[in-house]
Amino acid sequence: MSTLFLLLLFILSLVYLAVKHRKTIRRLHPLVTGVISILFVMAAAVAFVCFYYGGQWLAGNVDNIFALVILQFVLLFVLIGVCLGILTMILDRMENPENSKRHLR
Repeated sequence: MSTLFLLLLFILSLVYLAVKHRKTIRRLHPLVTGVISILFVMAAAVAFVCFYYGGQWLAGNVDNIFALVILQFVLLFVLIGVCLGILTMILDRMENPENSKRHLR
């Protein structure tokens, strides 16, 4: 049950990120918007796969159920942080393309 709650939390975080940057996403070309949608789906899929297999690996190596739940929370929050951080960075660069050119030099 906690696994479903954590995955729902991740999906809600993705939705929040999309709503937060909706003005930028609406302004973009439809092809770019499609690419952003694919990136969101890929981030969710990668996080799910990492969480599922990482959780299964943890379940096989950790005997204490309390420690297992704590470790699964930590694993999912790290995955959420990494995936949302990457997506936020991409969307911020699309919002301010002149700032991203300075960072690339």
